[in-house]
Amino acid sequence: MALSRNKTGESGILEYALEEKKRRESAHFMKFFSKVEKKKPDVAVKADEELWYKPFEVKDGMTLAPIQRRTVLKLEDDILKQHEEVSQTSYLSSLAINPKKLVGAPVNPMRAKLYQFHDNYRPPYYGTWRTRSKVITGRRPFSTVEETIDYEVDSDAEWEEEPSDAEECKSDEELLGPRLSG
Repeated sequence: MALSRNKTGESGILEYALEEKKRRESAHFMKFFSKVEKKKPDVAVKADEELWYKPFEVKDGMTLAPIQRRTVLKLEDDILKQHEEVSQTSYLSSLAINPKKLVGAPVNPMRAKLYQFHDNYRPPYYGTWRTRSKVITGRRPFSTVEETIDYEVDSDAEWEEEPSDAEECKSDEELLGPRLSG
């Protein structure tokens, strides 16, 4: 019998220890869920938020400029009253009635073009030569019916290099020869 009491006594202590441990854990866990009292917002703070500009405080070393008030001049008052009337015609419609021409801007500028092909032996062409074709257009960009252009001629094969007796231009360094490094 002594053994059975001893066992129940120890088991009671263990149960009590486990219950105490659970109670402490739940109390510790409940600290995270404590009620927070809501603070009532100040009415003055809300009014400050609704202002266009935040309140300004003059701090040490700062001075606030004096307010200068004056009456509206008679001329300015008349000008303001004149502009109250809105005209019925818009700015765009007035432009349509009186179109303005640009002064000094060329109507058809002849910009120079560069024709250079990577597989050609001849030098590139840079100039303002222009012709308009009635056959080659945006709808038919690859048309070869043009009478003034012969597509069978290979102008690159006809190209001849300048004769070697032409005058060569040399720089001053080439004329003086190599310098001695000293």
